[in-house]
Amino acid sequence: MSRLFILLAFVCVLTSCNNENDAEKTQDQTSSPGEGAELKQETYEETLVCLQDPFHICESGIQSASLQDYLADVMIEPLNVAQLGDSLDEGNGYVWLVRTLHMDKGKVYIEGNFIDERKADEEEINSSRVNRIRIESPQFYTQEGLTVGKTLGDLLEVYSDSAFYLVSQPDYGVLDLSRFNSHIHFLVELDSARMEALESEASPLSKVPSSQAIRSIVIM
Repeated sequence: MSRLFILLAFVCVLTSCNNENDAEKTQDQTSSPGEGAELKQETYEETLVCLQDPFHICESGIQSASLQDYLADVMIEPLNVAQLGDSLDEGNGYVWLVRTLHMDKGKVYIEGNFIDERKADEEEINSSRVNRIRIESPQFYTQEGLTVGKTLGDLLEVYSDSAFYLVSQPDYGVLDLSRFNSHIHFLVELDSARMEALESEASPLSKVPSSQAIRSIVIM
């Protein structure tokens, strides 16, 4: 999979972010980690407050499942899950357990740690810890009110002066955006032709239409 790793600080004037004419957007500016990009670490008290709402997306996870918790301890009662399913995914010599929560709208995938398939016995799989939480349901929201279905324009309006890591994932048709030192990733829909065009751009986000939707919000 070809990947595009870029760190950029998106500096955007609010009016130009909302402008439908992409050519008139304010240009990006590159920066290195630490240049006003580093996030303040969430305190224990802030984490507790964040996790009080079962639909709140926090740096550590969601109320039902936090990173590095045992997958077997996932709590689904607060979410009114319509259906629950477990599956075992595999790839590149590894297997991992996936617990899928079917919500009233969309799904949430809670994925376990990667296990060498040569060592993947029942005990090892059953003791899986949460490695990633992929949210594809608009019922969940971040502290700033971002949800699946919002757009790149909405994201950049909230974080108008933040540094982002960009990773293209052409096999999945998404561009992965994450702020420096954050566990929360926003996967924005993008076709392969636009991804290829970003390879030669110094300010790649300026070439992505602000109307592109957030397909998933991932905590990892």
